[in-house]
Amino acid sequence: MTTNFEEEINTQLLTFNQDRINFLVESANDFPFHQVLAGECKTLDGWIDQMMAVAEQNDVNILFMKFNRKGKFVCVPSSLAWITDHFLYYTSKAHKDWIIIEWENFFRLNKDLLKAYCKNSTETTSNIINIPTSI
Repeated sequence: MTTNFEEEINTQLLTFNQDRINFLVESANDFPFHQVLAGECKTLDGWIDQMMAVAEQNDVNILFMKFNRKGKFVCVPSSLAWITDHFLYYTSKAHKDWIIIEWENFFRLNKDLLKAYCKNSTETTSNIINIPTSI
C-alpha cells in the first residue's frame, strides 16, 4: 500500500528516466535537525547508508524525507550542481557531502537539472548542462 507521500514522489518522477534514479523514502514523526547542524546525525547516516548500499555508479541518488508537522525534504549529493536558495549542508563520513532542500523548492528549481542528470548517458556529469533559469 502506497502513502500519499509516495504517490507525490511517483507523480514528480514520472517524466524522468527512472532507471537512473536511486531513491529512498523515509517518513518519521520527528527528525533531529540539531544533529545535522552539529555535524553528526545517526538517523540521516543510516538512511544514506541504506540508499547507497544499492546505488550503482551513475545513479542519481535522492533521499525523500517527510516529517510530521515539519515538512517534506530532499537530500541529494553535493557532487552534482543544484539550484536552491535555502539548504542544509551535511557531511556523511561514509558517503561524502549532501544537501538537504525543501521538497517544493527542490522540484520547482531543479526539474530541468534532474532531467539532464537522468539522461541515459554515462557522460552526463562531464557535459555542460545549459538550464534556462527564470528566478
